[in-house]
Amino acid sequence: EIHIAPRYISSSVGKELIRFAVSYQMVSMLELLYAAILPIVILRFFGANAAGVLALAGRLVGTATLIQGSYLQAILSGGSLVYASGSTERMHAFIVRSFKAMSVISIMPLAFIALYGANIVLVWTGKTPQLLTGAICLLCVGGVCRSLSSLFRVLYRVSGGALLDNAQLFLTIATAVVILPFVPKLGFFGVIAGVGVLGQFFGLVLIAASFTTRFHGFSPRVLAPDLIRFSIATAVILGASVAAAYITVPWEMSARLLETLRLVTASLICLLVAMPALLLTGSISRSEARTLLSAVGVGRKHLSVA
Repeated sequence: EIHIAPRYISSSVGKELIRFAVSYQMVSMLELLYAAILPIVILRFFGANAAGVLALAGRLVGTATLIQGSYLQAILSGGSLVYASGSTERMHAFIVRSFKAMSVISIMPLAFIALYGANIVLVWTGKTPQLLTGAICLLCVGGVCRSLSSLFRVLYRVSGGALLDNAQLFLTIATAVVILPFVPKLGFFGVIAGVGVLGQFFGLVLIAASFTTRFHGFSPRVLAPDLIRFSIATAVILGASVAAAYITVPWEMSARLLETLRLVTASLICLLVAMPALLLTGSISRSEARTLLSAVGVGRKHLSVA
């Protein structure tokens, strides 16, 4: 039975609860503040057309990261159980596996959007604005940094931390503020690179550095080989999909319809090549591959976890 009453709540627990809850809410507010900076700056200095291009690029990049929210919730609950067990080895293994899974659902989708984003917009709207391709690529790079930062923030929370994730977001906002006086000189792409990429990168480095103190004996450097392997696998997958660009048809077809056919073909090639590329580069093991396949309903329904 569970009994809830005021007498069971100590002052120390109450203070800890307030500290943890307030700082968690601060993260959400700071994220909203940071997300508003770039669109406002672009609209103010470069006009409505540039702001529209940024919004379109942001919509594409946001679509590629939709799945991450539900994944991070699972990491928060599962990681808390592992951390509470007190096993250093299990926690280290959990961090590595979480990083691999986040790489799969962030690096690969964002790389696909970076390569084919302009084509998707052509199929979607029938137009490709001049600034669109560069904006998509820069936002995708920033999106990778943001995805990994979000994972590291959740793992930081799992360890009981409640301050450094706020400091990370303050750092990204401060980076954007420092860049503001140089906006006219930096130009459209320079501002996106500074606010959307550099700020996220600084935040990623800061939160990753905290792992050496939050998780005893763990260093973020051990994740670097996995990151390199995933990057190579992504390059192989997208390189194979480029073959779709050479598709021709013997009859007359509109550019928009032909681009749709090429996008569908490129997507199918990516799906077919993805698992072999991940296995051959050592990005994931065979057991991890079975887990990924089962998660999308292709593999076995139940997996035994050693």
